[in-house]
Amino acid sequence: MKKSNLQNQYSLLNMIAAISVSGLIYLGNFVTPVVSSISAEYPQLPETAVKMLTTIPSLMMVIMSLVSGGLTSRYPIKKIVVFGSLFSLAGGLMPVFLDGVVSLFVSRIVFGVGNGLIFPMASAIINQLFTGRQRDRLMGIRAGIGALIGAAYSSIAGMVGMINWRYALACTVVVIPIDLLIAWKCPDNELSKRASREGESPKEKRLTPMSFVVYAGVFVANMLMITFGTNLSLVISRDQIGTVAQAGTVSSVNTIFAFVAGMLFFTIKGKARRYTTSLAFGLVGLGIAILYFSYSLPLFYVGAACYGFGFGLYNPQLTMVAAQTAAKPVYAPIAIAGYTSCVGIGQFLASLLLPQAGKILGLTSNRFEWLIAFVGLGIGVVITAVYITVTGGADGKQQGKK
Repeated sequence: MKKSNLQNQYSLLNMIAAISVSGLIYLGNFVTPVVSSISAEYPQLPETAVKMLTTIPSLMMVIMSLVSGGLTSRYPIKKIVVFGSLFSLAGGLMPVFLDGVVSLFVSRIVFGVGNGLIFPMASAIINQLFTGRQRDRLMGIRAGIGALIGAAYSSIAGMVGMINWRYALACTVVVIPIDLLIAWKCPDNELSKRASREGESPKEKRLTPMSFVVYAGVFVANMLMITFGTNLSLVISRDQIGTVAQAGTVSSVNTIFAFVAGMLFFTIKGKARRYTTSLAFGLVGLGIAILYFSYSLPLFYVGAACYGFGFGLYNPQLTMVAAQTAAKPVYAPIAIAGYTSCVGIGQFLASLLLPQAGKILGLTSNRFEWLIAFVGLGIGVVITAVYITVTGGADGKQQGKK
């Protein structure tokens, strides 16, 4: 049975269940708004230790994403998702019932294990179940809905966290209804895996050399792109452009436009085709460039909108590009897991490598990371555009082998 025939069996509720996995990868947003409240309750913790509450899950994601990719050769993706979400739920609820610094940090490790198992599977389940235009459309919708869910989680955590920060973490119980929907209605990719495995050799390669080229690009791109969020509030405050609340509004504009781009991804990809990657890099770089040269709040809104729209295209596009570099379609989840791991590595190392780059280049402005970012992304636009023009790009090649 071919995958194209399998996907015709899926109902609207099946598709909603597959997309709902995105509701599990933004659970960390319940913690971010209440970090200051946690710090106030544990004043003995240094600022670097408090920040680790948000970075520990990212570090765990680097490791567990690779584990998750390996598990797909033995277990259906939706089982991996449900299994991982139990760790996320346990890690989220531990601080609600247990006091103490040790239990707090252990909870973030447990949460990170679950988040790392789930994160690459949110895209892999769609890539495995659907093909062609339907896959492109659902990838975009998943990215758009994910951005909206992340914003909703942050808003909810901010509101209930004003009462007590533990209430924000208690919101992790949203895992339960999502898991029930996935277990009940999310299609099982086991049949498509079996169909794709005809003639498979246990010792054959899972990835191609192009996979590692994409991983290197993803690592650098995410190291540059994360500067938007890490510097936004600091620049707005230090340059007296606006208040902390207004910085939050600018961040919300980014989220809204990421949602819009995700919902329009299928249409835009149909127009830009292979150059969608270059377009995404260009918009993200342009958004950061606008921020770098702007000293008024309205222009920060423009920059955030441009960045958000570009990121809304980048997310589903690069996920599919990574999947298409797999040696065979059945190994796409492994390729996506490697991609996710490189995202985490790039984001984590940005705070270590970019300041050193600034020192080497003699950059002292509090915006220097944005300068490095938009120049680097501009170079990325040129490299990807030239590669696609010369070679025709890899877009769609692997998927055509189904």
